[in-house]
Amino acid sequence: MAIFEIIDTRRLGLEQSEFDVKLVEGEIHPKQIFRFEERGTVWEYVILEVRRDGETATLLCAGWVPATGAFVGFQPQTKTLNKPERKRWARALPPDF
Repeated sequence: MAIFEIIDTRRLGLEQSEFDVKLVEGEIHPKQIFRFEERGTVWEYVILEVRRDGETATLLCAGWVPATGAFVGFQPQTKTLNKPERKRWARALPPDF
């Protein structure tokens, strides 16, 4: 479980996105999920890959952002995927995930 601050986002089509983040607490790992609410809409992302660079990291995630630069300043918390979440995300995740 980790808490991080989003410092930039990039839309990579309709299936994936990248988040540049600054770690606040804990450790970020692939196969974790994070969600947050913005203007009444719940946004949810599954972390596929983590590329670390000192105190910051780039997260490759399943799910799309509405626009590049969206959600900057948000501080979501990660958690491990549970069985219902795995089932819900099955089509967007790689087969060996």
